[in-house]
Amino acid sequence: MASEEYLCQNYLFLKPKEATLFDLIHLLYSSNLEELRFVECSDQADRHINNFRRRWLIFISVVAQKLLLFMRIPLTIVGNVLELCLNLLSSNGGFLRLLYNLFTGKVVKPDRSSEKFMSVVGFTDKRVELDRKIKPINKRKYYTSLSLMAAKISYENQAFIKSIVKDHWKVNGTLGVLQFLEWGFCLPHWTLDALGVVNMICSKESMCADVGVVVEDIICLLQEVNVSPISFIPRLANSIVAHASAKIALNREGYLERFSTEALLLQDTRADPSVIVVAFRGTSPFDATDWSTDIDISWYELQNVGKIHGGFMKALGLQPKESWPKEIDDQGSSPFAYYTIRKILRKMLQKNKDAKFIVTGHSLGGALAILFVFVLVLHEEASLLERLEGVYTFGQPRVGDSIFGEFMNKNLKKYEVNYLRFVYSNDIVPRLPYDDKTLMFKHFGDCLYFNSCYKGKVLVEEPNKNYFNLLWIVPKYLNAVWELIRSFIIPYTTGPDYRESWFMRFARVIGLVIPGLPPHGPQDYNNVTRLGSITYSAA
Repeated sequence: MASEEYLCQNYLFLKPKEATLFDLIHLLYSSNLEELRFVECSDQADRHINNFRRRWLIFISVVAQKLLLFMRIPLTIVGNVLELCLNLLSSNGGFLRLLYNLFTGKVVKPDRSSEKFMSVVGFTDKRVELDRKIKPINKRKYYTSLSLMAAKISYENQAFIKSIVKDHWKVNGTLGVLQFLEWGFCLPHWTLDALGVVNMICSKESMCADVGVVVEDIICLLQEVNVSPISFIPRLANSIVAHASAKIALNREGYLERFSTEALLLQDTRADPSVIVVAFRGTSPFDATDWSTDIDISWYELQNVGKIHGGFMKALGLQPKESWPKEIDDQGSSPFAYYTIRKILRKMLQKNKDAKFIVTGHSLGGALAILFVFVLVLHEEASLLERLEGVYTFGQPRVGDSIFGEFMNKNLKKYEVNYLRFVYSNDIVPRLPYDDKTLMFKHFGDCLYFNSCYKGKVLVEEPNKNYFNLLWIVPKYLNAVWELIRSFIIPYTTGPDYRESWFMRFARVIGLVIPGLPPHGPQDYNNVTRLGSITYSAA
């Protein structure tokens, strides 16, 4: 590469927060982007869009993002209350046991930092064990399974992850949970202790903590022996309103403006050679920022590289002036995902000359995984790329245009990097952002597509690539019905390990209305790695 800064020569960035109703209406009848305050573009970008269909897609993207902005706080509150209620049930042994503990004053309060506390995503698939039938000697199958499980537990808290990796997986290697916030509310510092465990010390302010206080108040009320239902309800309502109002006021200037990127690092010493896994956290179900990033159609363009999704680039650590400098001065500044993880990988690989590493992620995490490799290629990090065994993504959205795809295919082949992009059935996320002649987002590399019977094919593109094709409406809804039925019979046909939780079955019911949502969860991708019949080439 010619420049050490790797400046984005061309870009189009949407700012939905600044879009007014007048701006949106103006977009539909005017092709001049310069007149729109919510569109920021470079001098080289096409400032006149004569194609109405393209303007319509920009309109839809901005409107959807504005709705998500509006719903961000309610979604976060609902998500965290749901998460804590699910853990309240789990901690007390189910609904009936919770009622008993309620009346005896012995309600067990869930601890958000506990190794037993699970995320909403975790409750959709409670399996935490690696498939015992898959051995490290079968490298491709083992790496796929390990990658999916690492991507799955990346949604969880640090104590939960440490417990699973050490006590269940028996992985005697390094482990770190990293969190990167755009505005620097969380500043991780990592050191290696005698056990080789990466200790992450984080100090952050988040809405989650205060929503947790609300539920803690609920539990305290429940544990009061003399509390009556009549007095309980107004006290509960007052607690929710007080904490929600305080948090909304606190977050007007900060929380609503930030990106959040999280990653998990672990080393599996059972494999030969040992393998380091970098797993990026994916889209959280109740995180409006994550969903907004998925549907954003902003882009940045690098010369001779192509156009790349703008939101994903920022989440990974794009620097000011839309650049990717090879090195940055990280003294006294907030950490950025790409630069911090690269630094850790360099040190870990120097200590173990034979080790390889894998990059993986589910959903948004899959997009960050492949773009992490892209920036390694951009910076010509040959010493790292030559030790990259593969990139394994599950339910990954599109990240760039066809030129970017050609650039990546060429370089993945050059460094002999395996890129396996898994897509299950009608999962909506791999079909976003939209791919047609008016937009440039394209997948690249082979698609490992699995149907609802977990039968796999290697395809260039997943069927129904844009999800909203009218010809696929009936098949999608019929498939959603089948997936709900299958959730009741699969433990009898394949074994008790495949029994679905009541919460996942509830999600299947939601799938009867929105058939693309339940297939995106880790449950089916986990089944794909265990039951999938696709044939892998020799590693």
